[in-house]
Amino acid sequence: MKRNNTLTHIALGALLMNAIPCAFSEDKAGSDAGAVRYLRENTEWCDARIQDTTKTNLPHVLLVGDSIVQGYYPQVEKRLAGKAYCGRLATSACVADPAFLKQLEAFLVGYKLAVVHINNGLHGWPYTDAEYKAGYEKALALIKRLQPDAKVIVALTTPLKPGSEKEHLTPQVDARNKIATELAAQHGAEINDLYAVSKGHPEYYSDPYHHNAPAMALQSEKVTAAMLAALGIRAERTEEKE
Repeated sequence: MKRNNTLTHIALGALLMNAIPCAFSEDKAGSDAGAVRYLRENTEWCDARIQDTTKTNLPHVLLVGDSIVQGYYPQVEKRLAGKAYCGRLATSACVADPAFLKQLEAFLVGYKLAVVHINNGLHGWPYTDAEYKAGYEKALALIKRLQPDAKVIVALTTPLKPGSEKEHLTPQVDARNKIATELAAQHGAEINDLYAVSKGHPEYYSDPYHHNAPAMALQSEKVTAAMLAALGIRAERTEEKE
């Protein structure tokens, strides 16, 4: 299939910005010891786009993640305008899900990427830490193999809203962030600490998982700064206007 010169857009299932289902089903074959497990949420989705694919006057960068990426992507894209072409791959698939690698591969093949910024950790809760680590390591290895010249940035997963009914999941996020940090060091990737942006700030949330406009603005600033640093572009200073 020929790629559109200006836009590649995939949408699978419902694109739910404000819902992360917590009901899972497991393939029976996955219950065998050592077997690959496919844990499915009630709603699975994938929302991805790469624009200006044939243009070479600016570097191309890719934001990988979930609905958190969907939140800050528009502002990052605007902030990078004139400096880089910014694409996104947002999906409900956890890095431990074999489907994630297939989705990621589709957006690494046939493109020349300067930076890949990956943020994954708020889905696939039943996967073990060992499965998460194995999946993340495979993802980083896949990026290195298919985009050997791209710089990789690993974003730390955001915590759950303090005081919410999902706050009990934050320790699992902490464990996953520790894994991601260790793997980033091993694979020569930079760390972007998005966890710190909303830690201890319930006022930054619109629901237990997602963030409001002020928080997304802060996230977009950090992501843009990390991308520009990776590209070797000095960030422009913005004067406060009051």
